[in-house]
This record gives sequence, structure tokens and C-alpha cells, in this order.
Amino acid sequence: MAWIEFGKDAGRVIEALDNKALEAVIRDYSLRIDNLGVTLNNGRATVSGKAHNQADREKAVLAAGNVVGVTAVEDRMISLERDEPAQFHMLEEGDTLSTLAARVYGVMRLSETILEANRPLVASADEVKPGHVVRVPVVSPPTHRVKKGETLGTIAKYWYGDPRKHSAVLFANRKLEIEDPNNLVPGIHLVIPARGPAVFGYQAVVDTE
Repeated sequence: MAWIEFGKDAGRVIEALDNKALEAVIRDYSLRIDNLGVTLNNGRATVSGKAHNQADREKAVLAAGNVVGVTAVEDRMISLERDEPAQFHMLEEGDTLSTLAARVYGVMRLSETILEANRPLVASADEVKPGHVVRVPVVSPPTHRVKKGETLGTIAKYWYGDPRKHSAVLFANRKLEIEDPNNLVPGIHLVIPARGPAVFGYQAVVDTE
């Protein structure tokens, strides 16, 4: 597998970083990996073993890479279960999980999906800093169950952080023949359109001024 690049100065600080110390970092997260092996050479780590699933395999790579002093990780593990692989994204200067979600999904609120996909490596969004690499799972566009008093504008603000995107929600749900965006029927389910490199079934988000 190709080398995965990491920010040299981002992540967990480990004293006396060597093979055993980096292996201990991975084991700290109780990931299900048999015959775990780690070698570190000039900041470049190789991880081997048998992961019980794809998620634990990817989290082992991230656990090794998000350590100060590690610049790249080579994944030589195998997965006992063949799940859909996630994407790896490095946070840029000024990024948060919300801005990352907006970039890869087109939906700010899916930052919660990214956070959940990186537990237990990341306990809260505040822990993620520029240079940190995270898992971004591939998802389908989410749905929203309308609550009493909600409008397309308030729903768009909740998911995108921008009520002006209500027209995108309206267009994605045109089969429902919504007559009044400000008077929705409670209990109906709306598709929240998403677009980006980590979305199944691409749907364009329409920007409205």
C-alpha cells in the first residue's frame, strides 16, 4: 500500500519515540488487531497485522501517524472483514471538522459523522488541529424528519449553516410537492442533498444569493 503522509508536528507527543512506543500508542486504543507490528525509521512507520475490520485497520494507521515526529505510515495490515474503506483527509490551517464536512460532503452538520468515525482516537472536535489526519467515511445523503414549526430555511441552517440553501432542499424533495416552504407537515422525511468526494449518489447543492 502507498505511504500515507502526516503532519510532522501535529498530534500526540511521545517521549523516546521508537518502535515499541509507537506500538504502545496503537494498543492504547484497544483496536482489534492481531499480531500487531510496528517499525519506525526516520519518522516513517510501517504497521502490520490482522485487523478484524476495515475501521480498526484505518484507525491503527491514524494512531501511528498522528504522533509528533511521524511523517508517513505504510499500511501492511490485512482486514478480516472487507468493509467500505474511508478516505483520509489532513486538516488545513483554519479547518475544523465542520469546515472539513462542508468540503467533503457539502453538509456542515455531517461533522458529527466524521467525529464518530474517529472515536476513540478523537474524543471531541476540539482535539483536532491543523495537520491532523482523520477518517472520512463515505456516506449517503442524510434525511431529516420534520418537527413542528420547522421551515425549509431552518432546516437548511441546521444542516448547512446557511438558510439560503433551502432551495437545494426543496429541489431534492420536489416529488413531495411541497407547496409552502414555511409550513411543512411534521413527520415527513426530507432528503438533505449532499455533494463531494465522500458521498454516495452525488447530488449538487445549489447556492442561492
